Parts: sequence; structure tokens; C-alpha cells
Amino acid sequence: PGVGLLSMAAGPLAHFNSQYQSARRRCYSGLDIWPTVAPPSKFDVEVTMLRELWAEGGRGRQAGPNFTLTRIEAIDVPASDRQAFYNLVEQMDSRRSSSATPGPFNPNYPNGDPTGEKAAVFEQLRARFLPRDRLRNQNIMLALHGCSHEVSDSVCRDGFAVVPYRDLTTYAEYACRYATGEFKEQRNPPNSAGEHVLIAAFVAPGMVYPVSRTPDYARPSNLTSKSKLKDRALQPQFNSHYAFVSAANNYECMD
Repeated sequence: PGVGLLSMAAGPLAHFNSQYQSARRRCYSGLDIWPTVAPPSKFDVEVTMLRELWAEGGRGRQAGPNFTLTRIEAIDVPASDRQAFYNLVEQMDSRRSSSATPGPFNPNYPNGDPTGEKAAVFEQLRARFLPRDRLRNQNIMLALHGCSHEVSDSVCRDGFAVVPYRDLTTYAEYACRYATGEFKEQRNPPNSAGEHVLIAAFVAPGMVYPVSRTPDYARPSNLTSKSKLKDRALQPQFNSHYAFVSAANNYECMD
């Protein structure tokens, strides 16, 4: 109280002490951008990308999932969260660009890839990467996460938690099944309008470990068997796992 101007040296004090600033709150706001906002609008690019992702969201990238897209809401997160994402992407890109191969930021697959399975799985993911001419070795993509409304509010407010079972997908139908709670013992209730929710987010997968049957399944030829990686931490030196799953085989990975 009574403090006037502070020098640059007091920056951390001003930034992290509420005595010298208005209360800092984590909050987000939302705005319906489709179909409420008619084109042309500043959201046309996002709406087009999301509707295209939805339209090819069925099995085999065929026409739309067996669910109805009712509306799209844009979420405005705090500027600090957006900047943190940009910083992370640029840091990963810089580390991979300057690091040796193999090295701590460009690791080889454990035990290599003698069957070519991992290369084949990774090609499925590569097809989903977005243009990124300002980056050299980092990729970004648009992914979906299906969850309950309560979890959706938490993610929009605080971001995604780093847990081994956080599933993101580029298939709308697969995400919708998570949104309804199909894979849980108790289904997720809809909101008062009868809607379930998907979160669409730009994702930087970093160094990706492609899950494949021969090294990652105890019984690779049994298409309904469980992966040895299920509910386990990420492979050392990798930032994410990617599996190309089959609905006909209990959503286990295929090569």
C-alpha cells in the first residue's frame, strides 16, 4: 500500500505478489461461433478445419461419425497459457534442431524397428500434421478429446493434465465415444440441451513413440490382447505415444 512506481528489478515481486496488482484469476470465456455466427467471420478458418475433421471422423476416414455436430464454441484462455504453449513448441523445435541424432532430444526407438511396423504407424500420424514452415523439427496438429462436461470445464480452465491415460485422437467418432462415457462403467450425462462435449485443441506431440504390435504387445498375433504400455508412463525420452487403433479389434493398435 502506498507504493508508487517499481523498478524493473522488482518485476518478480510485482508479478507474483497480489499486493502490487489486481487479483490474478485463472478464467476462460467462450463464444458460440457455429452455426450462430454466419460466414464470413474471423472464425472461418477454425470452423472449416473443425467441420472437415468432423466430416471425415468415421471409420476409415469415411463420411461423418454416427453423432450430430450441434455447435462449435471458441474458448479464449488466458494469454499466459497461450504463450506457454508457443514457448514449449519453440523450445522443443530448437532442441531437436540443434541436438545430435540419435541424442537426448532425437532418440532412436528402443530395439530399433526391424519389422518396419513403427515407421508404418508413424506415417498414419504424419498425414495429420499441419503446415508449419516456421518450425524445422516440431509438428503441430488438431486433435480431439472426448470427456464429461465437468472435465471439459477443468481442462479449459487449467489445461490438460499430464497422465498416461489422457487420450487425444483425430477421429471424431472415437472421441465421441469417450464423450458419452461408452468406455466407462457409468456413462457421462449430457447437458440440459442433450449435448455431450468434445475438446478440439492444437497439439504439439514432440518426439512420438509409435505403438506397434511386435515389440509392445505380449501376444502380438492376438488382436484383442492388451498393450504392455497400457496405463504406464511414457517411453523414456519420448513426449507422446501414438497408436493406430481398430474399432473391430477392441480399439487395440494395428500396424
